[in-house]
Amino acid sequence: MRIAVLSEDQARNASGLLLPEVTKALAEGLPATVLIALEGNRAVGALGGAIDGKVFEIVSLYVEPESRRRGAAGLMLKALTALLKDTETMIRAQFNLLTKDHEALEDSFKAEGFEPEEETLPSYYYVPVGNLLQSMDGEERPSGIKHFSEVDGILLRNASNQSIEAGLPVPEGGLTGREVDPEVSSLYLKDGKVEAYIAAEHEKDGIVLLSAMYSALADPRELMSMLLHTARALNEKYPPETKVAALAINNVSSKIIEHIFDTEEPVSRSYIFTVA
Repeated sequence: MRIAVLSEDQARNASGLLLPEVTKALAEGLPATVLIALEGNRAVGALGGAIDGKVFEIVSLYVEPESRRRGAAGLMLKALTALLKDTETMIRAQFNLLTKDHEALEDSFKAEGFEPEEETLPSYYYVPVGNLLQSMDGEERPSGIKHFSEVDGILLRNASNQSIEAGLPVPEGGLTGREVDPEVSSLYLKDGKVEAYIAAEHEKDGIVLLSAMYSALADPRELMSMLLHTARALNEKYPPETKVAALAINNVSSKIIEHIFDTEEPVSRSYIFTVA
């Protein structure tokens, strides 16, 4: 396996491996550094980030599932520290503790000399599928609420691109990414426009993650109705003991989540490394 540093044009061509933050930075002409891990001539992983003052923020670190646990993440981190050698730059990475491979990722950071920051973000809440539906008994579904699978794909892609451009919450890969379960995810259509959405990811290790909840609607009950719509689909698709996890990312979603979800755990951890 070898690591290559990409030019901006090459990085744009490799955007399928990059998270939305890096794709957006490249589109806006912002300074971004992208490294890829190659097996033969095939890219199996990518690391992307940018320098803000004296801090290099890693905002994209991804390895294809079939190539994980073979050292790609560690090799990209090693190449990044070598690239920034003698700059006195601090490298920082924050990652999700809900992913099934987070322990292997932490091992990669530690092996390359990164140290965990003390603070974690206590904004992850979860509840079993069966309990979620029970806690929302009596909510109604307005006619504008649909599953992602029920709407035109072009409309959903446009909504995804607009959300990324506006810096709104979206799951990895956007609303049309392969992580998203379109049969469970819900959105609110008004005058042919997506005004609100709840993106639910495919079940992994007994957890369905509601990775993005956004609403431009004035009435928070509409978001509650979408959550009920999602809960009913989850109840039909998964066993009742399956955990539904949600990230509290703003005041509206925090209030809704704290009201319905009953257990709180840290959602992310940061690792730092000072380049000597």
